[in-house]
Amino acid sequence: MNLTAERYIELLVDFLDKVGYSEQGDPDEDLVQTLGHVFTETIDHFRYESRVRGIEIDRERLTSTVRTITRMTVFGWRNLPREVMVPLSTYFTYVILEDDPGDGSTLVHTPFMDSFACDFLRGREQAHPRYRSLFSFFPDLLRCYGQHSQLTMLKSNLELILGFWIEGRKFKGSPGAGAYPMFLRRLNGLGDFSGAALFPASQFDEREQYEDIVIVIAQIEPVVALVNDLFSFYKEIHDPAGDVSLVENICITDELDAEQAIHRIANDAASAIRDLIGVLESRRSEVILNTVNDFVQGYIRWHLCDERYRMRELIAQCGNGNSATARFRTLHEMASRAGCVDRVDFHALSRATSEAAFDKSRTAV
Repeated sequence: MNLTAERYIELLVDFLDKVGYSEQGDPDEDLVQTLGHVFTETIDHFRYESRVRGIEIDRERLTSTVRTITRMTVFGWRNLPREVMVPLSTYFTYVILEDDPGDGSTLVHTPFMDSFACDFLRGREQAHPRYRSLFSFFPDLLRCYGQHSQLTMLKSNLELILGFWIEGRKFKGSPGAGAYPMFLRRLNGLGDFSGAALFPASQFDEREQYEDIVIVIAQIEPVVALVNDLFSFYKEIHDPAGDVSLVENICITDELDAEQAIHRIANDAASAIRDLIGVLESRRSEVILNTVNDFVQGYIRWHLCDERYRMRELIAQCGNGNSATARFRTLHEMASRAGCVDRVDFHALSRATSEAAFDKSRTAV
């Protein structure tokens, strides 16, 4: 797609300035400890858990995936106690392993899905090994939430599977089908799931705070999808798998170039954040407002500093660049410092858990 790295950075900086992204002070040791704890417990699930069967995962890929998801969970859902962060991180790891299966497989290339709907409704074990493991684990997460949040998260998970089903066919829309890009993005974006996950039963009473919770779930959905698509563009254009993306779909359906599509996404994302914060300010619900503000800040931080989105590589490609590049470099360094990027050695943690798994297997023998 014909868009220079410098111009892409300018669009990112404009978005970050519109939403007032900033970080205050240096993170405390508790964040470092939480990142280590959530990472270790999450990766242990995929190494030890007997329910994870029929899923072959390369060690390095598992480490990088859990590292990415650990940061996303801890930064975005910082209000959660660790005992809720861990199953949430585990769930998102299942999702990313399905989104990027590594072996080239998709739902449309397997007969496992022929009986999916009927098996689901009749409470039967799923034939698809990834979904068999996911649905076996899912109640461990859902039991942390109230009734409405549980239903929202279940509904969103089923929509995600449908979104994967559509994406597996690599259909990117047709000229004039302007509703298609966001239709697909709402399916696979987990926006309402992400909103519901902010409100565990141990911290929020759905009966007393129901209206605020529902409003957050409704308003946060486009934020989750659009911010992700805005920062995913560089990664996706360098992905040999050629995944379906919102930017490319908009270019096809609305006959725009990449810069126009990204400009629209950036403006829509900034507007969605302003609307989300604005409605909560008017409702004067301080606890929920603070929770959502923390989510938005942490979610943006994650995209800026995690290796998955290759922001360091993007900056290096621009060299000294212009004033926008210098500004973006500063924001990236700020996010990396706030995210303890240089203070948590995930590979060392992964090796430690791997050695523990080996010791455990020897003891069992």
